[in-house]
Amino acid sequence: MLFKRHYPWLDLLRAVAIILVIYRHYAGRGFKMVAGDSLFSDITLWTSSGVELFFALSGFLIGGQIIEGLMKENFSFKVFFIKRFWRIFPPYYVSLLVVSVFFFAGLEDWNVVALPGNATSGQFLEIVFVHILYIQNYLVDNYLRLPSTYWSLAVEEQFYLTIPFVLFLTYKYARKYLFAVIMSIIAAQFIYRYGVAYSLRGEVFRFISVFQTPLHMRLDSLLFGVAAAYIFIRFNDRICNNGAVRFSLLALAVVTLVGGAAIEFNSPEPEYFRSTWNFMLMSLGFSALTLWAAITPLKLPSPLKLISGYLAKLSYTIYLYHLLLVVPVLGFVYRHLMVIDSGITYFIGFIIYSAAVVVFSTVLYLMVDRPSMNYRKRLFREKS
Repeated sequence: MLFKRHYPWLDLLRAVAIILVIYRHYAGRGFKMVAGDSLFSDITLWTSSGVELFFALSGFLIGGQIIEGLMKENFSFKVFFIKRFWRIFPPYYVSLLVVSVFFFAGLEDWNVVALPGNATSGQFLEIVFVHILYIQNYLVDNYLRLPSTYWSLAVEEQFYLTIPFVLFLTYKYARKYLFAVIMSIIAAQFIYRYGVAYSLRGEVFRFISVFQTPLHMRLDSLLFGVAAAYIFIRFNDRICNNGAVRFSLLALAVVTLVGGAAIEFNSPEPEYFRSTWNFMLMSLGFSALTLWAAITPLKLPSPLKLISGYLAKLSYTIYLYHLLLVVPVLGFVYRHLMVIDSGITYFIGFIIYSAAVVVFSTVLYLMVDRPSMNYRKRLFREKS
């Protein structure tokens, strides 16, 4: 089965995604060197697209597993949800416990909560409850968030809960039109999002709460990945090792990602463009890049394969905890590196921060993620 195989280039993309995410939050919280209209500032802002890359990868891998299972008539809702539970829930809920320890230890300023001012214990427990239910992405207006990246975890979990039923019902009753249904949902969502953005044009633009975090506004980010997975499965014998296809996919990725970013950074209304066209362009570009990575026969150099594989393995854990380390690491940098405004200090600080995040995440991975996945393997007698 295609989605039982290991694809090193997908590991590389996942590693790139997590590097983009941690760099974005380091740059945004650590130094003010990203202010202004410089190219450096634009590139730094673009690194927030690491989440888009994660969405494309999730759509491709999860959607592909489901579609392949349906085509081979061995898809099981029970197996799917149990496997998702043991991969996602234990690390996530332990992270909520760790965040709670940070908060009650008086470290609420360490990006533990995203509340104006200091949160009370009651407010914090309300936040935790909202996160337990995975609905924080719809309550962002109330600032009911823990580390601000957790909205995307809710988007993905809601996607995991709904996409199996959408694909199952479509495949059962209209399997010939599965790809068309996926693309129709993307088109309908784009039209809806465009209409909402157009109706709000000229008003105070609540970009995060209205456009960035709700699942129904971000379906294209995930479904383009599902569409790429369908193409990968359906036409695998035609596109694998096909140089023309690989070139076309890579060209499509470059044009949409670079072109979309260039238009956004030069747009007089960047949030309007991002909520209408740029989400679509980024989703399409990263999904094309993901499909390209899945069919490319090129081998990664061994050191790069080792590093990217390790970061890919840790990526979920890193995503859960990296924001907790921004403040303490930057405090160390400010105290011990004297030339704060220099570019050298900036990048040395990022190296220190990245190393701290990897070490901290490795410990949590060994304590939580690995035992959880090992238990999952024993449940289904999977090979280690």
